[in-house]
Amino acid sequence: MIGDGLGGFALTNVIGRAGTLILTSTAYVIALILLTGQHPFRFARTCFRLARMKFHDWRENRNEVGKTEAREAMMLAERERQREQRRKERESAKSAAAAKESAENDPQIQLPLRETPLPQIIDASQRRSNDPETADARPFERKKPAGHQFLSVTGFENYELPGFDLLDAIDDEETPEANREELLYTQRTIIDTLQAFGIEVTAGDITRGPTITRYEIYPSTGLRVSRISQLEADIARATCAERINILAPIPGKDTVGIEIANSQKVAVPLHELLHDPEFRSAKRRSLSL
Repeated sequence: MIGDGLGGFALTNVIGRAGTLILTSTAYVIALILLTGQHPFRFARTCFRLARMKFHDWRENRNEVGKTEAREAMMLAERERQREQRRKERESAKSAAAAKESAENDPQIQLPLRETPLPQIIDASQRRSNDPETADARPFERKKPAGHQFLSVTGFENYELPGFDLLDAIDDEETPEANREELLYTQRTIIDTLQAFGIEVTAGDITRGPTITRYEIYPSTGLRVSRISQLEADIARATCAERINILAPIPGKDTVGIEIANSQKVAVPLHELLHDPEFRSAKRRSLSL
């Protein structure tokens, strides 16, 4: 009643409601200081320090909970990985057992590789040394074999067949030699690709020509060469070949040939072909004019 009469009646009528609130609040703070002996700023700082300690403790507890959850997640992931690894090992063991049983029942079982000669690298892309020919030589003059129709000059007196001087001479530019490491790497890629499909082969000769290179391989005894032909697309993909051709087998040989187009091709001029001893040999030449 005293407070209501003093504040609500006397002070309100004298200094208004706002002034009454300011005056009474100030009196309350002064009374609180006198009764408790605490400075307001010191009290506020103490409260702020206490609140900050509480917040720090809460954040540490939260971090501990997060670390615990992270450790549990890692343990669960590790157990899952071990479970998946054991499952894969069981599947691999079953697959190996099934493959072994299938191989034992397969009448076309692959036998061990046979003894093969040491492989060689033959570079046939180099320029061949030509036999010395005079400008008036006539490469097309030869006796007319029976059963073949050749160029005839009957009825044309004083006609002379063309000579080598009609063709451009071969330039002296040297052809780059074959890269031995690159050839062996490609052959190793072919063998590894076949082995990935269960086909065991042995490396053979490598013959590098002007436009293609032939890689020979020796199949294991009892292996059907048709299985190699079926993997033409896989070999082309593994070797990044522009073009590939499989000779299974090479005519007249006991090897399988895999012909791959060269990345750098060498032109073979007609002048060089006409000088070639194999072309000029009467036993080998079958070109009709």
